[in-house]
Amino acid sequence: MASYRFIGVDTSTTGNSSGNLGFSTLVRDINGDGTLDFIIGGSADVSSSIGAQVYVLNGLDLAAADAADGATDQVIDLSNVPAQSGSYRITYSSTTSGFGSSLAYMESVNGPDSTQLLAIGAPQDDTIANNAGAVFLFQAANLAGLDALDGATDGEIDAANATFTFYGDKQNIFLGQTIAGLDEDFTQLGNYDRIAIAAPFSDRGSNVNEGSIWSILVEDLDRLDVLDGTADNKLTLSDAVADAHPINGQNLIRGGTSGVRMGEGVVDVGPVFSTASGFHQIMVGGSGDNGGAGVAYLVSASGFGLADAADGLTDGIIEADLMDGGGGYAFHGVQTPKEDLLGSALGTTGDIDGDGLNDLIIGGRGSDVGGDNAGIVYVMTARSLDAADRLDGQDSSIDLSLISNLTVGAGIGAYRIIGNQRLGEFGFNVSYAGDFDGDGVGDFMALSRTGSSGPTVYMISGASLNAGDAADGTVDGEILVSNLIGANGGFALTSPGKASSKLGSSLNLIGDLDGDGRSDMLIGDTAMMEVGSTVPRGGAYLVSGGSLLFADAVDGTQDGQVSAENLLDTSTAVGLTGTSGNDLLKGGSGNDTINGLDGDDSIYGNLGTDTLIGGAGDDFIFGGPGSGDLRDVVYAGDGNDTVDGGYGNDELRGDAGDDQLSGNFGADLLIGGTGNDILSGGALSDALFGGDGDDFINGGFGFDRLNGSGGGDKFFHQGAAGHGSDWIQDYSAAEGDVLQYGGATATKSDFLVQYATTPTAGNASVQEAFVTHKSTGQLLWALVDGEAQTSINVQSGGTVFDLLA
Repeated sequence: MASYRFIGVDTSTTGNSSGNLGFSTLVRDINGDGTLDFIIGGSADVSSSIGAQVYVLNGLDLAAADAADGATDQVIDLSNVPAQSGSYRITYSSTTSGFGSSLAYMESVNGPDSTQLLAIGAPQDDTIANNAGAVFLFQAANLAGLDALDGATDGEIDAANATFTFYGDKQNIFLGQTIAGLDEDFTQLGNYDRIAIAAPFSDRGSNVNEGSIWSILVEDLDRLDVLDGTADNKLTLSDAVADAHPINGQNLIRGGTSGVRMGEGVVDVGPVFSTASGFHQIMVGGSGDNGGAGVAYLVSASGFGLADAADGLTDGIIEADLMDGGGGYAFHGVQTPKEDLLGSALGTTGDIDGDGLNDLIIGGRGSDVGGDNAGIVYVMTARSLDAADRLDGQDSSIDLSLISNLTVGAGIGAYRIIGNQRLGEFGFNVSYAGDFDGDGVGDFMALSRTGSSGPTVYMISGASLNAGDAADGTVDGEILVSNLIGANGGFALTSPGKASSKLGSSLNLIGDLDGDGRSDMLIGDTAMMEVGSTVPRGGAYLVSGGSLLFADAVDGTQDGQVSAENLLDTSTAVGLTGTSGNDLLKGGSGNDTINGLDGDDSIYGNLGTDTLIGGAGDDFIFGGPGSGDLRDVVYAGDGNDTVDGGYGNDELRGDAGDDQLSGNFGADLLIGGTGNDILSGGALSDALFGGDGDDFINGGFGFDRLNGSGGGDKFFHQGAAGHGSDWIQDYSAAEGDVLQYGGATATKSDFLVQYATTPTAGNASVQEAFVTHKSTGQLLWALVDGEAQTSINVQSGGTVFDLLA
């Protein structure tokens, strides 16, 4: 799959400014059709008159949406999304509400009550009070119904018709700035998800900007609705809602002290504590704790109950600083000499150490370890938590400034990845990235928001952390992020020459969208511009993990430095070299040269005239699809390789090993090399040379030329007219060669052997032998110098018989 660019509405024609599109992104199968859908949002600028918009693109509509503007160029103009089947644009009339600033997905699976919900935050909504905020829920199965409410089925949905809406109860609390879906495996109350809704600037008495997070069971929306005395699918969140905890299972987490801004970060990180239970944990945080050092808490649902009771009141209201008991942990950022501002960027790396548990990433954008505000990202494996806790006394509170003292060599796995761009704010955003390099180890992304190179999204291979740590000569858990790029398998995605770029505004894992074994990602850029334009339209990049190596090579150097513009470039001819591992290497439409080196590689030449080299290992090599694949030259190398030439007139060499070569379409040359090979010519007239070994040679369709070379070879013919008549240059019964008939079961009497001289075919003094199937009249094989054979052996089914006996 190629990468795509989603770009927002061209506001220059309406006089409006950018809609900050790409500030939030989400990828989920929200309509239950088995295909992932893309949700892209962003709060409208205050000068915009078109309202804030969120786009929901059905994953099945990617190709149609790409072609909707008349050009299949991997650029999708989001203004065309509503016209696609099952895709929508959700618009909120308020231009100052921040609608689209945050997105989340939840589901409640309970027989006939099963429902999937899309949540959209509007933290500056003024419905209740100035900047009180709101969160709108939309039932995914009813999007078509909401679309039709205005009398026109046009893909346009008015947010005022949301399935359910939560409102903030006080001014300037910004409810909905952060929202998250919490999986049923966190909830532990049956098949019901929760929604977490944060108000990071909420106050309590003298605690200014303390921040708070609501945790609400999706199953309880109908009961919560009537708490205010009116069943209208709207609810203003107040302490009274938390007081319903004994009945409805809601919780309110408070920051504890002034300035914490609890709720800037909320994320479900999956199972961290135990694989046996399968229960998930969540991380929550606020960057204002301890004067800007920041704090993050790792907690389970059972920890909610313990923390709730810890203040002597089981009232659903939880003090955040009580959540580090009951098996949870608090992570404290560095306070001096420069505050980490930790707590807003939280996530998981997946499992990077093979213990079956998810590991953690925590961004500290303010750190000055690598330079003024260069930023830092902490990576904590699940197995490192107890050891890190013991560094300052075992109190479930981890001082992240101390973790570099842990012994990495003992497999504990705690790292500090240090940004090395002054003012770069590395760690501003973080996200799980699945497995973009296909090595079975979790990978992750981290944003450096500013700096001399502009925004940079680092895609980091989890398997490379130890190598990156050793790159400076000291194994101490301290890693410069630059040492994880290039040779150590990571990539740095930038927008060079785009000073206004906001690449990385949002980071999202897609999963393996195209089934190539590599995860794909969705990366927002709220200042994205059309090529040649200076008008920001906002949008996002769909990054194909399997195409990253190609995009890296477009500039002529494989160094891990990738320009976002090159993600869509498939026409530049590249020289692409793999590693000693199992690589996925994809060419484009140019004349590429790809060398897999060692390992069991998967190599795709795609279009053009390519040279594909497998190297050692058991490789899969595919020339390319369609008529644009002109010709490929393949050197499979050592190992038991599988090669498919695809289209074009290809030259396929198996080299050493037991290889399978298929010419497919085109007039191809196949050379098996040493080993027991299987060669199939496919369509048109092919030339097949088995080489040394006992080979199976099938000319396929057309009139083919076959040479078994050394060994006892089998020459296969389907027995159908479309498969033509194959010429065999070196048939030798003495060497064990056999003619294999693939038609209906036959006996010796079904075949006729005739002799004739064919000029230039072989020895002029020895006639050729022609083998015909009598009942069909199909000439199957022509054996060059066949008159010299004393036996011509044919196999039909499991029986071999000599036509000359």
